[in-house]
Amino acid sequence: DYTQDADQFMLISRWSPVFHLNIPTFHASLTMEVPTGYLVSVFSQGILPAMTDTVDEMIRYTWKGGYSRVLKTQAWSPPIKDLVPGVVVVPLNFKYGIAGSMASWEEFGAYLDRLNNPLEDLPPEETLRVGELVRGIADTLERIRTLYRYIQENTHYLSVSIDIGGIKPYPVSFVARNKYGDCKALTLYMKSILASAGISSYYTIVQGGDRPEWIDRTFPSSHWFNHAILCIPIGGDTIWLDCTRRNGPVSLLSDYIQGRPALVVAGQRSRLCNIPMLSEDEVAKSTLIRITGTDGIKIKASVRIDSRGPGFEELLRISVCDDWERQKKMVTEQIPADDAELTSFTFTGSSGNSHEITMNADYRYPDRTRSVPGRIVIAVPPADLPEFEKSSN
Repeated sequence: DYTQDADQFMLISRWSPVFHLNIPTFHASLTMEVPTGYLVSVFSQGILPAMTDTVDEMIRYTWKGGYSRVLKTQAWSPPIKDLVPGVVVVPLNFKYGIAGSMASWEEFGAYLDRLNNPLEDLPPEETLRVGELVRGIADTLERIRTLYRYIQENTHYLSVSIDIGGIKPYPVSFVARNKYGDCKALTLYMKSILASAGISSYYTIVQGGDRPEWIDRTFPSSHWFNHAILCIPIGGDTIWLDCTRRNGPVSLLSDYIQGRPALVVAGQRSRLCNIPMLSEDEVAKSTLIRITGTDGIKIKASVRIDSRGPGFEELLRISVCDDWERQKKMVTEQIPADDAELTSFTFTGSSGNSHEITMNADYRYPDRTRSVPGRIVIAVPPADLPEFEKSSN
């Protein structure tokens, strides 16, 4: 047993009867007592509605649930958290740094706006520097590109979650002075820099990740989100800018945030919007392997990899690595051959505003050919596919 006291919180409980995914739970319960008149918001899945009763001016909620059908992870299945039973309870009105409400997305967005506004304290010397950077640049998109390159080259990411740091950014002046911050602080810094150049943008929170959890749009809550980005309306379109990215063009939509809801923070005009989903063409990757001969010990080969989307971001990160030994190791890991012996490599399309990058590499690897009458059989590198469950199962 333990007791935890807190006077500032945005989440009361995120509970599931699942003790372990591989262990069934036959009976489990959650009991919550709150003062009469204390308003909460409840989200549940796979759990019966709470039983309630009143005891000594306290309202007692009791949820009961189980986990009899053990689930296992499958290729391309939704995140397990979307499939297991559970309950989330948040206070309708709360104090976390300042007073706020989760009665609606507009109210929660207004809270974030009030929390962030005093932190947008761009130092005068930084304002002058921004003016110098964009002097003579009339095109808005080119201004954004210039300022984005500035923060990419002069700041780095560092996670900060101390106290209420999980929701409240460090001040813009802190980032300007120390040249680092988490996603919230870097986003607010870029927002302030753009504002000083006369460009409007909006602090935005989103659930980043390769397999994002489903979001219930009828249940406003901070627990759905784990990442901050910047929304920049421009010319009838929108740039969704990840300010933690050290490389890549301003117009690149990262697969880490694509195709999911995001809360655009704009005071009482805050609203949940959909970030577009990347198309097949935008994530295309092709690999061409040329085998040029064998001396009976080693096979000579070359590979050309053309990547967009997540592959682009990975190869771009490798292409700008300034540690040659580490870069060589990362290139070798991209080669579709075991025991590859890298002899040379180049990158093209890794600068400017390109969304595609090409890696060419020459290498040798152990000869695994075998001869049959009139033929030489060469083992083709395996395709990078997940393990699918057998149809018989």
